[in-house]
Amino acid sequence: MGGFMKYGICLPVSSAYEVGLLDGLKKLGYTYIEFQASSVAALEFNEYERFVDNVEACGMAFSVMNVFIPSGLRVVGDDANLPGVMEYAKHCFERMAELDARVIVFGSGGARNIPQGFPTRKAREQFLQTLCVVSDLAKPYNIKIAVEPLNKRECNFINTITEGFEFVQAANRENVGLTADFFHLHSDAELKEKLIKCGKSVFHAHIADNDGRVYPMINKPDYTPFFEGLREIGYNGLMSVEAGSEDVLGDAGVSLGLLKVLNSAPSHN
Repeated sequence: MGGFMKYGICLPVSSAYEVGLLDGLKKLGYTYIEFQASSVAALEFNEYERFVDNVEACGMAFSVMNVFIPSGLRVVGDDANLPGVMEYAKHCFERMAELDARVIVFGSGGARNIPQGFPTRKAREQFLQTLCVVSDLAKPYNIKIAVEPLNKRECNFINTITEGFEFVQAANRENVGLTADFFHLHSDAELKEKLIKCGKSVFHAHIADNDGRVYPMINKPDYTPFFEGLREIGYNGLMSVEAGSEDVLGDAGVSLGLLKVLNSAPSHN
């Protein structure tokens, strides 16, 4: 059975300067903010220090980051740049370790999208090589790489949890796993069963209402199989709401209540 998850919110770096926002999320019961690693890595030193001070003053943890590799730094294709990825990743991991962020979501659709006409087999080889290299770079920092399958509208490569799991198995590293994102995976009628097959390889979870990618407010669409799959594998890690809102604090409060109910509901076998 699963345990008690910790809940967070995906927000841009600029949210650290919005008066009352992070304090309000902390009071609601969220424990961390999931920022974009590429944005944090790009901050100049003085701005980085100010950003960190603002977040830590609210008592929020960093824990996990997303948007690992910026779209201009290609992972697959004729312009793939592994040396550039390695140099960037080292800087990124150094900052993550300073912030005690221990999971990086490897979605990065713009960086891994296969160019038209480029051989899929070659793209798979390039992605696997990159995955192995960055995971080895991350290991000394105690950072886990969580590959995120993306829907076909956002990326043409690694679109299902099964495809993602194949790369996790091929990489064969203890610090390589998966991000299970309901928004990207909701159309899979066998999602629960496939999550169970992935087992302990699920390192992180995202959630949003797939209709407009907004905050989940009611159990529609039906999130139950997603949560049942996570409970079945004993998942008790982090779950981030990755969605848009015109009223973050208002929507976040309702969403948190729903997520806690869903996580505690009995499974239907």
